[in-house]
Amino acid sequence: MNEFEQRQYAMHVLNGENHEAQYALANAFFEGEAFQKNDALALQLYERAAQLGHADATNNAADMYLNGEGTDVQYDKALMLFEQAAARGVAEAYFTLGMMYETALGVAYDPDKALAYYEQAATLHDVEAIYYIGMVYYEGRLNVSVNETRAKAAFLEAAKYEHIDALFNCGYFFEYGIGGVVDHVQALYYYKRAAYLGDDEAAKRVLKYEL
Repeated sequence: MNEFEQRQYAMHVLNGENHEAQYALANAFFEGEAFQKNDALALQLYERAAQLGHADATNNAADMYLNGEGTDVQYDKALMLFEQAAARGVAEAYFTLGMMYETALGVAYDPDKALAYYEQAATLHDVEAIYYIGMVYYEGRLNVSVNETRAKAAFLEAAKYEHIDALFNCGYFFEYGIGGVVDHVQALYYYKRAAYLGDDEAAKRVLKYEL
């Protein structure tokens, strides 16, 4: 299929009512593998699918407005679409909203709102949000006090999803008794899991334990 035929097909899908087809085709144009990469066309398809209620398409369109892909950066449009995607249950949208309010990206800085969005993403099993909440409590960000127990609980939860940094942090917490007692058996267990996934520092700590 040449470029003209691809565009004709895209217009046919765009004007239809099948939001799954629109979402899939948008992905193809955005990724540039099965079709020639075309961010502007991908955005059109995502937005059309979003209008028909497709949650992930809504989130992807928001990402494109946030990052200026296929369009100029438009924070207001991104915010509106992320809020819609979040209302449709997209965990990643909640996480990105948290990031926007934490970093004042197109919105006023609001640490309370940022944390609330991160926590909502975590309840939807977004592993990056779960891990990030651990860092928030470990470092005392977003107007919260340092709470090593809560940080450890978050890292342990993220480790269930094989999050490499969470696995390392669990090993570190057990090695030094942070948020609880020293447990070298558990420390080695988590370091080994992190090392298996490619964490060089974890591998060094495994070697130290096994010497």
